[in-house]
Amino acid sequence: MKILDTLDRRGETEVVLYSDTCGAQNRNCVLGTAILHFLSRARNVQSVDQKFFESGHSHMECDSMHSAIESSCQKVELDLPSDYHQCMERARRGKPYVISELTHEDIVDYKAFNARHFSSTAFSGIIKVHHIRYQSNSGRPSATMSNEIDGTMADVRYRKRGGQVNLAQKPADAYQSPPGVDKQKKSDLLSLIPHLKSKAMGRLFYSSLAESN
Repeated sequence: MKILDTLDRRGETEVVLYSDTCGAQNRNCVLGTAILHFLSRARNVQSVDQKFFESGHSHMECDSMHSAIESSCQKVELDLPSDYHQCMERARRGKPYVISELTHEDIVDYKAFNARHFSSTAFSGIIKVHHIRYQSNSGRPSATMSNEIDGTMADVRYRKRGGQVNLAQKPADAYQSPPGVDKQKKSDLLSLIPHLKSKAMGRLFYSSLAESN
């Protein structure tokens, strides 16, 4: 959603997303809800097309990026999460990757938003499609799906109990505070501090971690 917001501010009117077929990440009703909500408030973007590769044939540019980052991280000691920022940025020397940092305040609960406003059968059959087209329609977004890329599109019904979906409502934040780690995990992390190259920074960071219930 942050990337879509950036493209919208840039003045783009059409966006095409290429995704692998992992249902938990890319091909599900929660992501569909998020894109529809984005289009309901977008100023410039009029359509978002999501196209899915065939399973087992989904190598794309981001896979090469992941490989470069993994190789870069193997060459340095990583004591703190912030160390990953520099590692990822330097994975491509000629043109460093742009890193967008997130905190718990950036995570929106689209799952609850979906359950509250959309029918339980919304996006039925999404796990088999290879192309979803989302359109703004002057702030009243619609979605169509096809089993083939650029194939015959069928309307997606997502209204709840025949009512109008209120997409203008802002989804709730997923977290009111940092989610933290369980007590045992925190204890294990603190036990590793003597082995860190930056013991003072490690103690400051890991001792400040919130404990989850």
